[in-house]
Amino acid sequence: MKRLLLGFTLALINVSVFSQTSQAYVAPGELRTFLDYNLGADTSLNSTVPAQGIKGAKYQWGKNTPVNSASWGSTSAIDSSWSDSGKTLNDPCPDGYRVPTSAEWQGVIDNNSVQWVGDFVEDGTNMYTRHGSGILINNSLFLPAAGSNYYVNGNLFSNNASGAYWSTTVTGWANYAKGLTFMKALLSNNQTLNVGFSIDKNSGANVRCIKEPVSFPNGILYPNPVKDNFFVNDDALKKMIRVKVYNTAGKLVLQKDIVTPSKESISTKDLVSGIYSVKITKEGKTYTEKIKVQN
Repeated sequence: MKRLLLGFTLALINVSVFSQTSQAYVAPGELRTFLDYNLGADTSLNSTVPAQGIKGAKYQWGKNTPVNSASWGSTSAIDSSWSDSGKTLNDPCPDGYRVPTSAEWQGVIDNNSVQWVGDFVEDGTNMYTRHGSGILINNSLFLPAAGSNYYVNGNLFSNNASGAYWSTTVTGWANYAKGLTFMKALLSNNQTLNVGFSIDKNSGANVRCIKEPVSFPNGILYPNPVKDNFFVNDDALKKMIRVKVYNTAGKLVLQKDIVTPSKESISTKDLVSGIYSVKITKEGKTYTEKIKVQN
């Protein structure tokens, strides 16, 4: 089992403003919005320019309040404190957002460009004063290399040389959870970016919230299962919409813009039988539902 040793970072706490222009793909064709800042960051600063103020606060896994070395807790949250299946009461993200799952973080790695920004240098003398590194994902989502908190006592570890961002996913090992981690070796210049490190829940890592997807009302696609053509319920969507259909491999197989959903059908005649993911975009929001094609 791999253990990521985590440390402590200083942060300016100001979460009164939630900007949401950072976007990244979590799957082919699925662009999702993240908060521009880590929780606890100074939102008056530029979110894509490395600085101490945008590093934000640190959280222990499953808890909804930030911690520092003076208030370090050794009691781990139970596995259900955060959940892959939906937002929990312990989730620290604001309304409409939640902590990402490990699958979503893995999708971010797999489906976006990644630029390594800064020198990723850490040393004992300047550990607290180096704030110039991070990764820029999809030319939009910047994650500062804020280091992390050591799980035993909350001491600073690897500031400016690495980053650790929680997911909701537990590992199956007692007291461990997954997160997105990145680091850059100074001498070899090797870069490591992955999801799935076994991180002790009592460690302190950053939280970057992802916007919750908007779900369909039940039965918005009809008929379902479908043969030849399907429609979108006009009562739920009254403005022009864009419909995209993806196969199980994540490949876009059909796209259509519709002005009057209840009157314009979407043809599935050229699709093979199977399960498809239908994504409908309206006014910047994306709705997703599965549909079964029986041709």
